[in-house]
Amino acid sequence: MLIVGIMLQCGVLALVGLALLPLVTRFMDAHGLFDRNYLGEAIPTACGLLLWLLLLVETVIISAEGRLLGTDASYLAQHYDQFLAYSMSLSVIALLGFIDDAVGIKEVKGIAEHWRLWKDRRLVSTGLLKAGGTAITAMVFVLQLTELSFIQWGCCTLLLMLMTNGMNLLDLRPGRALKCFFALSVIMLFSADHFGLWLLPFILPLMIGAILLFGPDLRGKLMLGDTGANMLGFAAGCWAILSAGWMLQTVLLILLLFLHLLTWRTSLSTLIERNRLLHWFDLLGRQG
Repeated sequence: MLIVGIMLQCGVLALVGLALLPLVTRFMDAHGLFDRNYLGEAIPTACGLLLWLLLLVETVIISAEGRLLGTDASYLAQHYDQFLAYSMSLSVIALLGFIDDAVGIKEVKGIAEHWRLWKDRRLVSTGLLKAGGTAITAMVFVLQLTELSFIQWGCCTLLLMLMTNGMNLLDLRPGRALKCFFALSVIMLFSADHFGLWLLPFILPLMIGAILLFGPDLRGKLMLGDTGANMLGFAAGCWAILSAGWMLQTVLLILLLFLHLLTWRTSLSTLIERNRLLHWFDLLGRQG
């Protein structure tokens, strides 16, 4: 019965996602939400909004199930409050990303430039707002995990922040961020110490949305935008905190710190192009 319920959830999310995807792209088109890709072509951005819409659908399903069966009878059981905190946190991340996509200054890139804009002109950019909002959201989400020590709380908060921005750094070529998201999800799935059926509601809406967006993103028909990339990064960070052991979390944190240090002064795309294996993976499936 449990497996049937999960399969029904997958079916509902997939059908809703297929119906919403063209509506999302038309919404961006109608409101002039375009950005130029690395080839200079103007394509719809912020289409990662689909991920947030599917998360809302999943939240309604889980809330209805909890209402009808009682939260203790749900297979989420003691993780019900964690899911609601996760959903609320991701919604804040989606809002911050969408603000940046909609009204952000496209010429200002990277936290250093956003900080310089504040330092020189006392102007709070959408990027700086997003960085501050992400930090606060990460701290609030991790705080509800009461079993963590102060040091663990700090490390998990930093992991969430760096994972969110790291996925944004990757989203500079068609399909790159989603490929890395899928690869990271597989690694965490097989390395998780605490994976269980309770974690599926956390994963399903983002994973199904990512699968639906993958083809159009790879063909350069749309962009995830900060809306989508930040949600993918924050969600992956939450999964790591909830299911992975301290060893995998430490490895991820070190890799993310290394990634941010590398990209502080050097283009990530240049680094990828210099590595044959990474370049092959980056081009895999990309048209043109």
